[in-house]
Amino acid sequence: MYESVFNHLSRQNPGKVFLNPDRLTMERYVLPQFDNILVSRLITQSPKRTTGGFPYPKLEKILVDIFVDEERFYFFQGGEMAHIFEDVFATYWISEKTMFRYAGRRKADQKLRQFIQTHTQIELSLNQENTR
Repeated sequence: MYESVFNHLSRQNPGKVFLNPDRLTMERYVLPQFDNILVSRLITQSPKRTTGGFPYPKLEKILVDIFVDEERFYFFQGGEMAHIFEDVFATYWISEKTMFRYAGRRKADQKLRQFIQTHTQIELSLNQENTR
């Protein structure tokens, strides 16, 4: 399914769509351009919506993915990651339950919670027991 999405988007956006880019592809082709589209497999039970028959990720999934996929999103690590989380939480309504449930699927819920508590000014409204 995701390859057909890649093919469809590639026809509409030539040169701007990348299928499962690795770090080298990110450095050489993705980062030097603007408005790129990254296509990858959805992990089961990923927070997503569907429009026109194509699934796309919710913000909760994007936040977890950039946190977990350190190799692919290396340019967001460190202080930049804290700014991203703070800006997204300040601008949008984020479902902590959805975010931590998905982080649990990625085996990163505790690490993500610790990062938010120690590296950001975000006050989580859910305690650990309420996220399961």
